[in-house]
Amino acid sequence: MKSASAGPVAQALLPAASALLPTFGEKRSHECERGRHECLRHIGLLLLSTLSLSAAPTYKDVSSIFAARCYGCHAAAVKMGSLNLQTWDGFQEGGTHGKIVVPGKSAESRLYLLITGKEMPAMPMDGSKLSPEQIETIRAWIDAGAVGGVSIEKSSDASLPKIEPKVPIKPQIFDLAYSPDGKLLALAGYQEVRLVDPATKQELAALKGHAGTVRSIAFSRDGKLLAAAGGLPARSGEVLIWDVEQRKLLHTMRGHSDCIYGVAFSPDGQSIATASYDKLVKLFDIASEKEIRTYKDHIDAVYAVAFTPDGQRLVSGAADRTIKIWNVATGERLYTLSEPQDGINTIAVDPTGKFVAAAGLDKSIRIWSLGEKEGTLLHSQIAHEDAILRLAWSPDGSELISSSADRTVKVFRAGDLTELHSFPEPDWVYGLQFAPNGKSFAIGRFDGTLTITP
Repeated sequence: MKSASAGPVAQALLPAASALLPTFGEKRSHECERGRHECLRHIGLLLLSTLSLSAAPTYKDVSSIFAARCYGCHAAAVKMGSLNLQTWDGFQEGGTHGKIVVPGKSAESRLYLLITGKEMPAMPMDGSKLSPEQIETIRAWIDAGAVGGVSIEKSSDASLPKIEPKVPIKPQIFDLAYSPDGKLLALAGYQEVRLVDPATKQELAALKGHAGTVRSIAFSRDGKLLAAAGGLPARSGEVLIWDVEQRKLLHTMRGHSDCIYGVAFSPDGQSIATASYDKLVKLFDIASEKEIRTYKDHIDAVYAVAFTPDGQRLVSGAADRTIKIWNVATGERLYTLSEPQDGINTIAVDPTGKFVAAAGLDKSIRIWSLGEKEGTLLHSQIAHEDAILRLAWSPDGSELISSSADRTVKVFRAGDLTELHSFPEPDWVYGLQFAPNGKSFAIGRFDGTLTITP
């Protein structure tokens, strides 16, 4: 870290050093065994080292701070507030409020005012603060003219060691889904999806070849396709589309920079929506495997996504404590539901598309009616003693089931959130869904066990 006060120090030393030179040469040469020239060399080195301290921070210094603290919201792929700090060109363009730096004038620069909390919203948005040294580096760089350069890239190509397990791996269940006819149950696991017979729980097939843990699965409305989403943490997300009858891989889609935690088929089966830890929601065309558009307004990981039955709107839930409603065709955010007090883990749209339920870290279930321009909170209830992991509506919309880190599964009357049943569980339940006939529901646990209830 370069000292901002070194400039005046160096300037003060220059006349002192000039006055010292004859003294070393004439009066104290006996104290320097290497003679007058060596003394001059030492003094020169001293001045050079002092002057080097006065050099202003470079854009490389500032960019390294952006890479460590700001790319999560202001990288080229995210651009919250239309601000891209990942490139010098993006930095110069500024954001929604215009340019963020006035060269030579940190006190008038929006960047400096936001990171010091002198203007709102204070940055970073997560409530943490840059260190005094980081703030001073940015201030000194701005005051020195804010000269540009090459940005620091945040590397995601770390080589990870391959560690082989010494005992058989438990087939954990991270999600589950019924086929529309109820004859198949898909179980998401590590690098595979297992297809089982719900009546016997016997495995019928294993769909292998996924890059990492499969975190979300969904059948198309006609039951012909299965989407399995996951990826590699901090590296990439992926969705594999399978032909259910042939057990054949048809399509692979990539486009996120982190794991995908939610996937949903459009009602017409032509596209899929994905929700990722990289704070983005994306829409992909299945046939071409190409990204159609990105929906970006969340400022934290997005864990859940769902279409309304008419296919016109998307609903997403995120760790930023919000549920957002989107226009599928235009990408426009229609409105935000912001009543939750903590991060959202799960959402569920009812069969009519008129209501959405959401839950997460604040242990509460909330139900809203979905209007054209706003949502109305209808019910809110503390439902569990720990974070809620999953929600699911019954096919007729009369009941809502939930699972929680408190190791319970509960059944509620959807009309008023009256608790009807509570089931103790031996482990966390990540897979939870009603059978298509509504007479039972499946419970898939982290320890790999599966129960059909009742």
